[in-house]
Amino acid sequence: MAIDATTIDATAASRPVQRERSPGLAVMESRDSPDRYEAEAEMSFGDFLDIINPLQHIPVVSSIYREITGDTIKPSSKVIGGILFGGPLGGMASIANAVVEEAQGKDIGGQIMASLGFDGGGTGQPPAGSSGTSAVAALPDRAAGSSAP
Repeated sequence: MAIDATTIDATAASRPVQRERSPGLAVMESRDSPDRYEAEAEMSFGDFLDIINPLQHIPVVSSIYREITGDTIKPSSKVIGGILFGGPLGGMASIANAVVEEAQGKDIGGQIMASLGFDGGGTGQPPAGSSGTSAVAALPDRAAGSSAP
């Protein structure tokens, strides 16, 4: 069976192709639909400064910097800056950090600071369930006749 070049329909490219829609895909007809999701793709000059500021991307230092200055950074700026300063590994780490922040409310650096007692929103009260006193382990008394060296 030979293919003849003269049998090609030149008008086929200009005609729209009718395709069946799969039942699993929902097509939104209206731009005003409340179920429609539009990603915010605007980037301000402040976002650009956050991306190129290395103090925003160094672990733990970035949390201290943001605590002192009151500056905030978008997760997208964290990821772009992580890729810029840390390469692929930095990008993966900043994506993981953004996921943790979305799930927990604090990024990994913020959680480390909170575990050390520098959470910034402390009330001066001990955590619930603790008496507020410190436990101190007693060391063995050498004068008591222990035979250990």
